Amino acid sequence: MIILVDCDDTIWDLCSCWVHWLNNEYDLNISPNDVNCWDMTKTFTMLEKEKIYKPLFVKEFWDSIKINPDAVKYLSKLHEKNHEIFFVTSTDYNSLPYKVPIILNNFSFIDKKHIITTYRKDLIVGDVLIDDFYKNLLGNNTRVN
Repeated sequence: MIILVDCDDTIWDLCSCWVHWLNNEYDLNISPNDVNCWDMTKTFTMLEKEKIYKPLFVKEFWDSIKINPDAVKYLSKLHEKNHEIFFVTSTDYNSLPYKVPIILNNFSFIDKKHIITTYRKDLIVGDVLIDDFYKNLLGNNTRVN
């Protein structure tokens, strides 16, 4: 079986880390629970877009990302059962030098050929897509069970 796995807020908690970073950087008091959508500009209305997205291009930000230990545990078990696992992430290519090492260092059974970057997950075909955003599960060729 081909298993496609999202990264942000699926194998690691990007939202909480991002909110924490912006709170520290700009002396704010926003809760991750205040984030209602993927467009962080809707939550951090007091900041310019460049300031909001800046952490995504800072190595120290990515160094603070915490991997979900259950993701490592269960994806490793799926790999041991000979399922083919691909990480599929919608990201700016400038953040790849930070994201790819996180994946490779924490999921030793994955090689860089199993990392796909796209803003169009609906074009990627697999048997299962594990994703935190339900719209990525609709209208594509991946079976949803």
